[in-house]
Amino acid sequence: MQSKLISMKYSIILIMGLFFFSLFGVAHYKGSDFYYFVFDLIWLTVLISSLSLAQSYISFYLKIMLFLGVWLKLMFYLVLGVEFVEPTGYWNDVHNLGLYWDVALMVASYAALGILAADVLFYLYRRFSYSSNGALSLKSQVEVPKWYLKNPKKIWLLLLLISLGISCINFKTHFYMIGLSPAVIFPYHINFLLSWIWIFFLPLLIAYLMGLDALTQNYKNWHYAIIIACLISVATLSRSILIMWIIPCFFILFKESFYSLVTQYKKLVITYVVLAIISLGAVSMLRSYYFYSPNSSHKTTSTDKKSRKAEKKSDGLTLKKLIVHNKSNLKFQLQQLKSLPISRWVGIEGILATTAYPYVGWDLFKKAIFQKPTQEVSLYSKISQSYMDIKAGTKFSSLPGLIGLLNYSDSFLIVCFGTFVICLLMYFIQFFYYQVGLNIYFLSQQGFLLAFFLTELNVPYLGVINFAEFILASLLLLLIHKWNALCPNVTAMRQGRLKIEAQNSC
Repeated sequence: MQSKLISMKYSIILIMGLFFFSLFGVAHYKGSDFYYFVFDLIWLTVLISSLSLAQSYISFYLKIMLFLGVWLKLMFYLVLGVEFVEPTGYWNDVHNLGLYWDVALMVASYAALGILAADVLFYLYRRFSYSSNGALSLKSQVEVPKWYLKNPKKIWLLLLLISLGISCINFKTHFYMIGLSPAVIFPYHINFLLSWIWIFFLPLLIAYLMGLDALTQNYKNWHYAIIIACLISVATLSRSILIMWIIPCFFILFKESFYSLVTQYKKLVITYVVLAIISLGAVSMLRSYYFYSPNSSHKTTSTDKKSRKAEKKSDGLTLKKLIVHNKSNLKFQLQQLKSLPISRWVGIEGILATTAYPYVGWDLFKKAIFQKPTQEVSLYSKISQSYMDIKAGTKFSSLPGLIGLLNYSDSFLIVCFGTFVICLLMYFIQFFYYQVGLNIYFLSQQGFLLAFFLTELNVPYLGVINFAEFILASLLLLLIHKWNALCPNVTAMRQGRLKIEAQNSC
């Protein structure tokens, strides 16, 4: 389950380069140099522990995402003058005061301490409490069920057809699209079921099947996974699905050998890059039309016959409308795509906004914990002063992220202890799935999604629900995996680095 990316030697070289880069930010930092360098060194330690010492996939991905959202965004702001994309609320009134900068960086530093403390404790647990039971998980990780070996292509084709069917329904009804309120409310909570399948179950299932294909050296079926991810990405207006669903599996191949990734798996890489470009372009055009075009209409309707008769049908999207709108909006779209690599990651803005907010404290923290999502302006929208309502029928909200959410308490101790407990819990959850023998491709995907959900936290109540949905999807995949015990198994031991990695992970 170890996810070491590069050796310690190369990590140290990278860290030295980043530290040298950060020195240029000292002149533009308004606060104390001491707090700046404490922040700098502790977050660079987080990065090096991720690249060369990560003990699980969730540990690797979470540290990388938080580093990008906190350290890298801040350095881009101080060194390169890149403005923060997300609103920071009252921070605009105090950004020239060094005291507030020092407090914000101390919040981030205490969060990093919590992450590192969770790493140390998890390492000690594995070092002194974990026995040779790992051999059992290794045995299970290299078993491929006979039902899959018999007809893998048919299983992928069925999955592709199901995804295509649901995507067509979504384009027609808009039951789940990023940034849009549901246009159709199906009875019996069907919206919830379809969303759960798309967001939680399907990516884990795809990664699990990709792992089975890797064990049998049948990488041709990975093309189906890339096509499905591209399809869902466009259907949900999500620019990140093609990354979230496929990159974690490519990461395993990258760890084996970068050379083989661009030679042996060259067709896979080309397919992914081409479809990623197509997907990103299509999603950008659709988002621009739905969110900014005055000619598009969108409203929530019901599948109830009486209600449906009383409501007017919204104007449908046509290719002509899409092309006409995007011709006049091309410059704006290019600007958004240009800022995407930096704006994608949540972190420093939430810390700054909550640090500057005058009413933070235990009462606000309790209010945030028990707040339920409503149609009204969210708590963090008030804190960050991000009242986003671009057009009727759209829904957007800035995100505080895990650290910003804990900073509602105005307590370094809660920030540190909160990140420590949450990270440790995530480590043990993934460790459980490793012990029961799910393949490393599933574990990589699971770790990526868990890390992404944590860094994108907004309303804790909704976060708990999403976490429960995620655990439900993981348990269902575990049942599918354990079905092997009831059916004849065929062991497909893959030769080479994958076997070595699995053995070293015990």
